[in-house]
Amino acid sequence: MLQKVIDGLVKNAIENTPDEGKIEIHVRKKSEGAELIVRDYGVGITEDAQRRIFEGFFTTQDTMAYSSKRPFDFNAGGKGADLLRMKIFSERYNFTTNMVSTRCRFLPKDTDVCPGRISRCPQCLTIENCHGSGGTTFTIYFRLPRSQSREE
Repeated sequence: MLQKVIDGLVKNAIENTPDEGKIEIHVRKKSEGAELIVRDYGVGITEDAQRRIFEGFFTTQDTMAYSSKRPFDFNAGGKGADLLRMKIFSERYNFTTNMVSTRCRFLPKDTDVCPGRISRCPQCLTIENCHGSGGTTFTIYFRLPRSQSREE
């Protein structure tokens, strides 16, 4: 289960971050458990799409508009199964999922298309311009079962 959650989050981050982009993955101790953070500096998700992202089989753009159907390529596209699976696992195994996203300010609509490589973006004069323009952070909090938590 943990492998599927991590693989799904990393795959989504890679597929939504243009080439030359940046993805950060952190694991840290948090109160009575552990927190996994996957942050990409990609195109981000519009507010409307954010409300539906965990519905399952929801895509953030028309699947015919995807530039590639190959997993781990930028804009490869998917059917939303990874995030649905994560939601089901979170309910079954009692972990918390949170997502915060900011859509790239140069691509405000779902129909706006990223060129797929930062150096090809006419708005981003530097890689840092892209890194500061949008992105998504998924946070997964795994709480230890009560029987395993520390007694104070």
